Amino acid sequence: MKGICSTALVILLSGCVMHNGVSTEPHDPAPDAMVLKGNDITTALVGRPHHGINREGQHYSETFQADGTAIISVTGSQAQGGSWQVSENTLCVNYAVFGNRCNVVKADAKWIWLIDSTKMITNNRISRD
Repeated sequence: MKGICSTALVILLSGCVMHNGVSTEPHDPAPDAMVLKGNDITTALVGRPHHGINREGQHYSETFQADGTAIISVTGSQAQGGSWQVSENTLCVNYAVFGNRCNVVKADAKWIWLIDSTKMITNNRISRD
């Protein structure tokens, strides 16, 4: 009976982080994810839109431009303009609506993770596609 209850609990909790079979949270980086630094961060992120999911489970699209500007569109909200900069191994993004957030950047072949540089929790997961 205990095994059945445990299985049911796992299934119920799985539903809390899934929507139509798609994860609704960013998850922690894969064990083989590498920390990106300096120009590697810029190369991975600048000049094309990225689609991801944030800690609140919201899907979004974000673009970092070479001139240091950024734009983010969160599902259900109006697009917001902001700025970004890389300092050593940290990406800092500033939007009036979200404030300034600095992140360590990790990546593998499929995903890029933005990890809060102070709290060390995963804020965002971005597809590399």
